Amino acid sequence: MKITGVDIYHYSLPLTNPLMIKGQEIVNRTGAILKLTDDSGSIAFGEVATLEGLHKETLKQAISQLKELENIIFQLNITDDLLNFNGSICEFFPDTYPSVLCAIEMAFFNLLLQKAGLPKSANTVSLPVNGLLAGDISDVLQAGKDLINAGYTSIKIKVGSSPLSHDIDTINKLTEIVDRKVTLRLDANRQWSLKEAIEFSQNIPSPVIEYIEEPVKDIENLPELIAITKIPVALDETLVEKGLTYAAGIENIKAYILKPSLLGGFDAAAKFIRYAETKGITPVISAAFTTSVSLKSYSLFAAFMGLSNIHHGLDTFKFLKFDVIENSFKTDQGTASLADIVRSTDLLRSDLLEVV
Repeated sequence: MKITGVDIYHYSLPLTNPLMIKGQEIVNRTGAILKLTDDSGSIAFGEVATLEGLHKETLKQAISQLKELENIIFQLNITDDLLNFNGSICEFFPDTYPSVLCAIEMAFFNLLLQKAGLPKSANTVSLPVNGLLAGDISDVLQAGKDLINAGYTSIKIKVGSSPLSHDIDTINKLTEIVDRKVTLRLDANRQWSLKEAIEFSQNIPSPVIEYIEEPVKDIENLPELIAITKIPVALDETLVEKGLTYAAGIENIKAYILKPSLLGGFDAAAKFIRYAETKGITPVISAAFTTSVSLKSYSLFAAFMGLSNIHHGLDTFKFLKFDVIENSFKTDQGTASLADIVRSTDLLRSDLLEVV
């Protein structure tokens, strides 16, 4: 398969409510869409969606690099071998920003799936999604009730940005509401000292807590926290910053939170998934407030990798007022329909995009 057309579009979408990400307030989600056309006329999309505080590269830098790589994209002969996630994508695009590599690989993956389809092992009706909560305590508690009524069985909530007593109170009240109907995933974003993380862990009802993401500021304190509290812990930022070799040295980890746009695409995420599965670690695919272009691709990738029995972090679509494609990512009773995603024809919203 050869690429015959490369187009790049910029978008800026308002959020339903401002978001605080790594101390930065965001009111608009900006990014870029990569559109590829192959020699059979098939079209697929990839997305560059950098976030200040998460990505080292800016959106301007990412778009500039993407444009510089157009000639390489045109020259490639794209084969099904890319679906083996054996490192070949990095050979084609060395020294590429993670967000850019992810966008290119996403578009290639979508083109190849249009022809090859999902493997039989991925033939499942739906993919479970964890609901995401944000806001003050009253908003969180009401939203938690709404998610349970909507059929969600896994809920994620941010902790660590409020006083410790407030977080403990919120989780205890939320636990009463969920009443073991769902599991809770907590994300502390490295906000706590070891002492604070221990105090928090010892004052919340652990049976419904599936795990806490990155609970301590100093990653070296994780083994002690786990030994003292037995609280299940998940790694997120550590995977991006330290890599698999370092992460593999931390024992008793419950889950890996995998953001392809930060790790450098599906190939990079696949390495973590394969290792996690050998160690009984849960690999969770997660999106950083991206559009449906990424959410649909992440869903298909999760299914392709045999992760259809895991709740993934793809509930961020509700934070965007608009979407760049007409057939947006949707959930029903806490799941995304893979059949609908495969069948849908994605059409770009030209009124929300600017050619770059």
